[in-house]
Amino acid sequence: MLERNYVIVCNIYKGIAGSLLFWGTHTEDDKKRSFGGYTSDLNNCEKYTLKEIKNSEYGFPVYGQEINHDNYRKVDNFAIKIRRLKALGYRPMLIYYR
Repeated sequence: MLERNYVIVCNIYKGIAGSLLFWGTHTEDDKKRSFGGYTSDLNNCEKYTLKEIKNSEYGFPVYGQEINHDNYRKVDNFAIKIRRLKALGYRPMLIYYR
């Protein structure tokens, strides 16, 4: 099983009520990774390995390596380990509608 424990966060746009926006739509391990579209739903966004991020054509900086808590807002998009999202103040959001 692949260690797909990174997501890509978009700093250009904000989700509902200022939530984080994540890149892509989740794919199965044996499919090509999605680098298109945005979602605020962590469960349905694309998850990547560090190798997939480093080898992508986009050149995403990685939180904890090229960027940190002091300067992550200065880049348009960046990759971060899912377990580190709390450092950005991320909390799952539940919306009820009828």
